[in-house]
Amino acid sequence: MNEYQELKNRIIKELFKNEGYAEFLCNQDLTDPSMIDMICAAPISLKRKAEILKELSAYQGEAEQTLSFKTYYDEVQKAIDGLMLNEGEIFLCLGKTREYGDETQLEAFPSRSLAHIYSIVNEDINEKSFHSDDWCDWGVYCDWYELEKWHAATKEDAKHEYVRMDMVKGKSYTYTFVNGEICYFDNFLERFNHRKEYRIKEKLSLFYSGNSLNLPTPWKEGDILEVDGTPFAPKVRVVVLNSRDENDCCFPCCMYLTEKGVDAGALKHSHIYENAPYDNISPLYSVKRFTGELTADEKVLKIVADYVKDNRERGDKIFELITQEFKGDKDADYDAMRKQALIEYILHPQKK
Repeated sequence: MNEYQELKNRIIKELFKNEGYAEFLCNQDLTDPSMIDMICAAPISLKRKAEILKELSAYQGEAEQTLSFKTYYDEVQKAIDGLMLNEGEIFLCLGKTREYGDETQLEAFPSRSLAHIYSIVNEDINEKSFHSDDWCDWGVYCDWYELEKWHAATKEDAKHEYVRMDMVKGKSYTYTFVNGEICYFDNFLERFNHRKEYRIKEKLSLFYSGNSLNLPTPWKEGDILEVDGTPFAPKVRVVVLNSRDENDCCFPCCMYLTEKGVDAGALKHSHIYENAPYDNISPLYSVKRFTGELTADEKVLKIVADYVKDNRERGDKIFELITQEFKGDKDADYDAMRKQALIEYILHPQKK
C-alpha cells in the first residue's frame, strides 16, 4: 500500500465512528472528490479540516478547481480567518434546540471575544450533558450554537429597505458549533448571488452534510441500523428495505418509525427522521448495524427485518405498503393504518 492510500485510510478511520464501515470505505479506493466530500461534511473542527486537506494536497498534482484539496483548504482557511473581528464588528452567538420539534432559538448573546464564546458554549454542553433534567424528549442533549458577525450599519447599508437597525449582519459566514467546536459554515448571500462559486463552499455547510453526502455503503435488505444524529436529530433505528445500488444517493432505502406508524426514505438524504431536520450531520458518520434488544415499540422493525432479509422484492413490497395513499375519512389515522397493513401482510400470508 502506498503512502497516499495509507494517509487516506487513516483519515477515513478518524472520521467514521463505526470501525466496520470505516474498514469498508478503506477498501473502496475512494476518489479524490469523494475524499473531499467526506472531509468537508465531517463533524470535526474547521482547524482539523484544514490540516487534513493541506496534508492531502501534497499528494495531488494539478487538478480541476472543484476536485482540488488545495482549493478546499483555501476555503476553510478563509472561513477561519473570517473569525477575526474588524473595527466596528461584533459576534452574535445564537443558542438553538429541536426539543420542541422544529428548530427553536433559545438565546442570543453578543461578544467581541471568540474565546469567551467558546467558554460559554462548552460550559453549557458540559453542564447539560451531566444533567438529565436539561435533556430533551430524545433522552439526550439536543442544543447547539450558531455564530454570526454583525457590524455598524453604514450609509450604503441604509440604502436597503430591510435595514431598520444600527447594526446589520455582515456579508460573511454563519458558523455552526458541534460538540463545542466550529465545524461548519455557510454564506447565504453567496448561495444566491454567486451560485457557480458557491458550489465549492456548499460542501462545507451542515445542510450539505445531512442531505448530500454520497459514499458507498455495505448494508443489505433486512439489516437493522442505528444512527445517532444528535444534537440535530434523535438517535433512531431503521430497517434496510432496498440496497439496490451502493453508490446511489437514494439507497439504502430504509423504513423508520414515526409517532403513530412507519415511513420510508433514503438514509444518505437523512429521510429517516420523523422531525425531518433541515440541517443535520450525515447519518453515515454514526451509522452501524444494530444487534441489541429492541424496545416493545420497535418490534415492527424486527418483523419487517426478518421478512425482507436478503429479499429485495419483499423490501419493495413493504415500501409500496408504507407509501400507499389512503382515501376516505380525512380524520383517519393513516400512519397507524399503514403500520397495521404491513404487519398483517407479513404475518398473514394467506390474505396476500
